[in-house]
Amino acid sequence: MNNYQDFIYALNQARSAEEPILEVCITDTDGSSYRKSGARMLIDAHGMMTGLVTGGCLEGELSAIAPGLLSHQKHQVLEYDMRTIDPNQCVFGPGCNGRVRVRINCLSPQNGYGALAHIAEQFPNKATLLSAIDESGDYAIKQGASFFATDNMPTNAQDIIAQATETPELVTINGKEFLLEIVTPAKRLTLLGASSDARLLANMAQPLGFYVQLLDDREAYIKEGQAMGLKVSSFANAAFDVGESDAIVVMSHDYDKDIDAIKLIQTANAPYIGMLGPADRRDRVLKSANLSVEFFGGRLYGPAGLDIGADSSDQIVVSILAEMLAVLNNRSADSLRNKTQSIHA
Repeated sequence: MNNYQDFIYALNQARSAEEPILEVCITDTDGSSYRKSGARMLIDAHGMMTGLVTGGCLEGELSAIAPGLLSHQKHQVLEYDMRTIDPNQCVFGPGCNGRVRVRINCLSPQNGYGALAHIAEQFPNKATLLSAIDESGDYAIKQGASFFATDNMPTNAQDIIAQATETPELVTINGKEFLLEIVTPAKRLTLLGASSDARLLANMAQPLGFYVQLLDDREAYIKEGQAMGLKVSSFANAAFDVGESDAIVVMSHDYDKDIDAIKLIQTANAPYIGMLGPADRRDRVLKSANLSVEFFGGRLYGPAGLDIGADSSDQIVVSILAEMLAVLNNRSADSLRNKTQSIHA
């Protein structure tokens, strides 16, 4: 998951200074690679990197060539095949055994900071993005140009765009190669409760790419959370509709408030709904709300979290986030050593 909140912060810093910034995006891979198509990172004019496109295999190389690309405001497509590189002769330390192709786009005041500026303007809403890879083709589009579905698209693009999925893919339109992707700037996470452990969960979730809101009608909790820079409000002033959440966690530490919370979310379609506390408390809350575990069709995770032996607030939060990510990514949360296929598949 790309953390677009960090990207937008880095973009705004570059905008304020009227400096260019490089956007590096993986267009396609073959074999084992740490990240896949659509993974991004930014490199600013001072060498500061935001995000990763590999596990550290290529970042040093990309950082080394960044000043030249920034000074000439160039776009470039580079390919690295770690299967053919001698690690003893390599300056950037390949880790995965696969091929990675990256598109490097210089975002600047001259081009309005490209598609990233559009993503920032409509954050956290999704958008379909079509990005030109190279300069081939029978009509003039600059290398690195990007278009949103709401913009003027290249000829004959609409039918292909209509078939876009959550998985980025390379497409050919009129002989020109594009990366087609549905950009999801952030997963929406709603925490029903804003006590200290909820604030801890929010602080850990945001760097993972979640757009987090905490809802609580207790004024003291609202003030404490807002003082930490979190999006904390009463239910009446929610940043987004709870029903639009990708994940929800009920954690008010108050029996009656949890009953109200579970009633509130009974029509939500979130794939992950977590409830803090033991199973017998969960059942009593649900019974008081005239609901049941079965009502949620397997989407209710209570007690929330994976069994990792967590015995502190920090560890419990880690176990909840790990379970949440596994559910949202449709993974088993099993140990990677048990996988028989590529760990990056």
